[in-house]
Amino acid sequence: MNSLFVQFYNTINNRYDLINGFSDTYDLCKTKGDFLWIDENKPYKLPIQKGTVYVSVCYLTQLYIVYQLAIMYPDIKFIVGGPVTNTNYWVGKTLIPKNINIITCTVEEYFGVPNFSYPWKLELPEIEKYDTINYMYTLDNYCYWQKCIYCSFKPIKPNSRTNIDFGFLNVEYTEKQVINLYAPSISPSKLYTLLNKLTYDKNIRYDIFLRADKKIKEVLKKLLIEKGDKFPFCKFFLGVEFPSNRMLKFMKKNNTVEDFLNIIEMLTEFGYGKQIIMHLPFILRWNNLESSDIIQLEQFLSKLDYNKLNFVFSVYPLEILLNTPLHNDYYIDIDEKLYRGPFCYGFKPLISKEQIDLSQQALNLLNNQPVDIYDYTNGFK
Repeated sequence: MNSLFVQFYNTINNRYDLINGFSDTYDLCKTKGDFLWIDENKPYKLPIQKGTVYVSVCYLTQLYIVYQLAIMYPDIKFIVGGPVTNTNYWVGKTLIPKNINIITCTVEEYFGVPNFSYPWKLELPEIEKYDTINYMYTLDNYCYWQKCIYCSFKPIKPNSRTNIDFGFLNVEYTEKQVINLYAPSISPSKLYTLLNKLTYDKNIRYDIFLRADKKIKEVLKKLLIEKGDKFPFCKFFLGVEFPSNRMLKFMKKNNTVEDFLNIIEMLTEFGYGKQIIMHLPFILRWNNLESSDIIQLEQFLSKLDYNKLNFVFSVYPLEILLNTPLHNDYYIDIDEKLYRGPFCYGFKPLISKEQIDLSQQALNLLNNQPVDIYDYTNGFK
């Protein structure tokens, strides 16, 4: 066939990350063309010179790959959709070659069928038996809160899975699997539906993004008690960002430090002895930190029981993404514009030495905790 459906993958630390954007429409796509996996870390090459290539892009980096492919293959028409094309946080559409057609609709809508009307399927690429494969089962493409000032999860066309078919349980892979049950923040009802059905398997971990809401806490507590040792192996991502009440209010998180501690303490008590990982992402390099925020961060960290619950930290520098409230409604001096290839997606804020020192104090506190930490701050350069 002269039609291809392209998905991307990469390898990190003996793990395959599969960006399986066409799993929801596998059978539909099979009637329209062939599947092709592209390794992001190797030279890009297509097996056709003419025809149509459908691409699902989850990250701006992948849109840049398509941009390069379109220049290399001028006689191929590229139909490009996915999470990136369904947002407004980047600019550069005028730079895109004429043989790229950006769409904001779903694959089903493009081919004129109802959303989520096909069973979810995953055909693995021809890969070595690595320790772990990581792939995605999409629940929602939006956060049910949608008011955090820095956040880009506000799609042009919101889409939500209403029928959870658990198709990921049919993936045939004997090694370890990490399944991202993807929603920027999962709703309490979907959290219950999923975890009530799933059971413990030491080789399958489920990654889930949570808000520190009371109903989320109640669902987790109920299932931890009811399922006991059958509670599935989970990594919960809980975006504390900067755990001071002043900063949380500024970010419009609609959570307090006490909300975060309540859900963490509940998981510590009822999840003790189970395979649960609590992943806490932090954001530093703000331009408005105060010494009181550092004190409250230190107090927050002192209340985490590292002996009873497994923690992982990740630390990111603040990036002002385009068309977010932080970009549109607040005046912040620009230090450096941020690009992926020709596409601008935001800027790094200009901050004072005093603010850099406060962020460094916060980072030192995080680094002093007995946890694995992923530091993406690059020394606040």
